Formats: sequence, C-alpha cells, structure tokens
Amino acid sequence: MSEIIIECEETTCLICGADNPQKLIKLKDRLCGVPGVYQKVRCRECGHYYMNPRPKMESIKDCYPSDYGPYQPKEQATKAVPTVSEENLENISSAKTPWYLSRWGRAIPGLRGFYYWLTESKSEIIPTRTEISCQGDTPQGLELGCSHGSFLDKLVSEGWKVHGVELSEQPAKIAREKGHDVFHGTLESTNFDDRQFDAVFAWMVIEHLINPRVEFAEIHRTLKPDGLFIFSIPNSGCWEPYFFGRYWFTYETPRHLNFFTTKTIRRLLTETGFEPVEVIHQRNIFSVIASIGIVLREATPFYRTGSRLVQFTDNPSMWPQIFLAPIAIILAWFRQGGRITIVAKRKG
Repeated sequence: MSEIIIECEETTCLICGADNPQKLIKLKDRLCGVPGVYQKVRCRECGHYYMNPRPKMESIKDCYPSDYGPYQPKEQATKAVPTVSEENLENISSAKTPWYLSRWGRAIPGLRGFYYWLTESKSEIIPTRTEISCQGDTPQGLELGCSHGSFLDKLVSEGWKVHGVELSEQPAKIAREKGHDVFHGTLESTNFDDRQFDAVFAWMVIEHLINPRVEFAEIHRTLKPDGLFIFSIPNSGCWEPYFFGRYWFTYETPRHLNFFTTKTIRRLLTETGFEPVEVIHQRNIFSVIASIGIVLREATPFYRTGSRLVQFTDNPSMWPQIFLAPIAIILAWFRQGGRITIVAKRKG
C-alpha cells in the first residue's frame, strides 16, 4: 500500500459549481490505509461538504484495495434472516432453524413479525409494480455499484429483469458468473437506451461519485417517465461527524468524495430533473459502532477490540443487531440516523 501514490486535483463545488471552499478538517484513510492526507471543505455558497483536492480519475481504482469491506461476501448477514416458506418449516433441521422459526418461537404469537420489524433497517427498498406503474410487463432495474450482485439476486427473485454497473473488476466478474448482466466501468461509459429502466438503485454509492451531477443526469435519461431513483447515502447532517470528528467511520477518504446532507441532496435531485418523494432515516448505527472501533484501534493498537468493531459492519451477526436495534430506531425517529435512503421520481 505504501507504494501507491494517489494523484489529486483541485475541484469546484460538485453541487453549485462555486469555487469558494472553506477548509474544515484534514483526514486520512483510517479504514484501508490508502496513503495521503485529504481535506474536507464546505462550499460557502450552497453549504455542500466535499473533498478538495480530490483523486484524479486515473487514481480512483487505487483507492479501493482488494480487501475493501463492501467487496467481501456477506455470509453472516445472509444467514441472519433466511427466507423460509411456512409449508417447509416442519422439514427444516433444528440445527439450521433460526430461533424465531423454531417450534417454541412460532408458538409465541407475533414473535416472528416483531423480530423482522426490529431488525428491518430500511437500507434497501424494492418498489412494487404499482409503485412503478408496471402492471403487466417485466420491470427493468439497474443497480449502480452492484458489487457481487447480491441485490440483483433479490430483484430477480421478485421478477425483475436486471442490469448492473460496477467499477471494480473482480466483484463485477463474480456477479456475471452468477448470470447477471453487469458492465465493468462507469455509468457514463455504458450504452443503455433512453427511458429503459423502471427503477435505478444505488446503495451507498453516490458519495463515491466524482461528478454526481453528470451521473444524476445520466440516470434521469435512462429512467422511464415517473421511474424511480432509489439510493442510500451517509447522512453528514446528523450528530455523528460532530461527535467523532476525524474518526467518523463514514468519512472514508479518499473513497468518499461527497458528504451530503438532506438539504444538499434534495437540491441536487431537483436541479437534475427529479422530484424527491421520501427521505428515510435508516435504523442503522453501524457507522457509530465502526467509529468507536476506529477510536479504540488508534488508542489501544495492541488490542483487537477496535478492529473487531470496525469489521462488524461488513458481516454483522444477528444478536448484536437485535441488541442495538432499539437505539437505531430511536435515532431514526429523531432523524439522526447515520444513513438515509432516498426515493426520488423522474420528472418529465
């Protein structure tokens, strides 16, 4: 990693285009160890937070090492909430049956539903055919930053025809081996048709974009009239960055180039032809856990507690999620969740 040199360049505000930045805080990569010191700034004109200078396009690939967390399989998370039909419950081995589907668990009225409600983070949304005005035809969906294709799998199981775009070659290869149509590269370099998709999805991707305004315009072009753009982003307007400062897990420089608030993301959507429909504060405190882990890892480098907390966000186990769920629900209720999901509709 020490041999890598990230070449950076000055940039104007990625929301309003103004060249009037206020320097706020210097940051380094505390997650993957990519070398360099990076500057978070605030646009004095519109209030958008972004990295300036930012990595040049040719250096972007070097910001993502092979062991980058989102590129790793999510085995534990997948096992935590299995999909099991009612008629097959009696045939499942007790050793493989989660507690809420066991005989005693099913004997308690409402326990299974309560568990699903408690652990639903609202981090990923699949719209119904009614919501996308697609009653008869097979809906078409596009996911940006599809990684290994786990969400594409979910769309296919719901009857969607899917496409994906992934910047990193290895995850794109794995998704293609699963049978998905995945383009390795950027959205601008694809040749999707105008008004092709009923919905475009992007989970924790928008903050990585080198030019979100151009990407949003391209998404608008590929969506059908009234098509949905559904995505999630870190919430830089919540309490977390103020409390943890430079140790906030979600800064994640040099990969995160933009730090959106609900105000700045609404402005970008409106100016690129979208109508913001809903802002959902996720019931998710993974960034809090990981931030605590980063603090502990730097304060006590000879202990593994900090590293384990950081790694927890990649493959969260079931019982810690259940224990933390009430806290996450309260923070979301007060609109202070560290991650938000946006539902926007294409206008025109």
